[in-house]
Amino acid sequence: MYGQFRPILQTAFFQLEEAASINPDQPKPYYRLVGPDSVICCLLDLQDRFVMVRQYRPNLEMKTLATPAGGIERGELPLEAIRREIMEEAGLQCALLPLGQTFSLMMNRTNVKDHLFFGMFPEEIENFVPEAGIEVIRVPRQELLTLAMEGQYLQLAGLGLLQLAGGVLKVDMWQSPLSAIEKAFRVQPAVNWNPSGQ
Repeated sequence: MYGQFRPILQTAFFQLEEAASINPDQPKPYYRLVGPDSVICCLLDLQDRFVMVRQYRPNLEMKTLATPAGGIERGELPLEAIRREIMEEAGLQCALLPLGQTFSLMMNRTNVKDHLFFGMFPEEIENFVPEAGIEVIRVPRQELLTLAMEGQYLQLAGLGLLQLAGGVLKVDMWQSPLSAIEKAFRVQPAVNWNPSGQ
């Protein structure tokens, strides 16, 4: 059992908190990372490719392949945040399907919640200027699992998101034809908004 958490390190991106043990049999304190909730979206285009980004990750000391994602800014709703992230990272807007409740990737070390989305029918934004250090990559859907198995796609949240999307849409995200995924996506009431905002 532990007492209340107190901050011991504050950065622009997260806070580290410590809780002292109140159990004499377990004298070591417990630590957790606290930060803003995040959003992540697997985005499938009309050519049956996932829209992804490649960028350098200092913590891994390498460039990684990932789906559009990022932190939710203060006062921002998750849907607003993922629209912003897709626009900033990939220069696109799209129809979005929220995938249920919030999820946790590291339940043992952080209270950050991830809001998951699946997107389709992307449209390019005029005069898009990509963020420095971010490269937009289109990966054929049939190749993503291979990339993951070969260690070239490490984003566990993205893989889990695709399984969840398949369950919601009642399709196999790895094997179903694109037409079946599109059909299932179009009948979802949550996606009935105009990606152009008009």
